[in-house]
Amino acid sequence: MRIDPARALGAYVRAEAYRIHRPDPEPEPAPVIVEERPDAPLAEESADRSGFRRPGVLARLLLLRRR
Repeated sequence: MRIDPARALGAYVRAEAYRIHRPDPEPEPAPVIVEERPDAPLAEESADRSGFRRPGVLARLLLLRRR
């Protein structure tokens, strides 16, 4: 199989043109920083809300029970 010199030259020119005029890459997203709050420990927070239930947990349990 022979390589056509005109096609090879055309491919090279297109590649070089793309390399020169290539768009800038997208910036990477900033990292997410999660800060802990020492003024509100989790153990004390759950003790203050002893009768608190997360919404939707009971509904999910009932839905799973029906299946």
